[in-house]
Amino acid sequence: MAPVKAILVAAFAAGVVIGAGSDAMANNFGSTAASGDPVNQVSLANNLHHRVDFKNTTSEVGGAVQWALNNAYPDAGVTWTWVDSDSFDVRVRDFGAGDNGLFAWVNCPDAADEGGTNPNRWCYGQILTWNLYSGYDYANDTVQERRSRGCHELGHTFGLRHQLNDDADPTCMRLYNPDRVARLSQHDINHINNNY
Repeated sequence: MAPVKAILVAAFAAGVVIGAGSDAMANNFGSTAASGDPVNQVSLANNLHHRVDFKNTTSEVGGAVQWALNNAYPDAGVTWTWVDSDSFDVRVRDFGAGDNGLFAWVNCPDAADEGGTNPNRWCYGQILTWNLYSGYDYANDTVQERRSRGCHELGHTFGLRHQLNDDADPTCMRLYNPDRVARLSQHDINHINNNY
């Protein structure tokens, strides 16, 4: 498995150099260093196929993430498989994590397989955590809010960072998403297509 990942890291690096002049390479793509409490970060995936393990998720959270995988990501060439094992690209879990300021987050835990350096660091075994703290219920009230959040957090598992440009096309990657958009912009899709 390591030689394949070494090739992927080289391909990611080459993709960044080759596509550096395009609009899709600007702003909101690339892995980030782990920071915060709880620890969160953006990582690149090892390919466009996510093996997703839903570890004790509620039906509402699992349904929102599955909806995003089935509706927001196919335009970027993403496919996925449901797995029930410790061999996963992304594990989705939810629990009441308290008033920590985050509705959901993604990280690459110490036990994960990772390589490369930022902004081209990849992680196989990412954890997507959804905070079910009761004080944040207002952020999970509607199906649309959950779908938007699922789309957003999955973006971090493919290297998409927050979209901070208010003039950009609507996307679930916008940090403040008042319309609860639950899709990727063409800009986001281009990032994924140019880097995988």
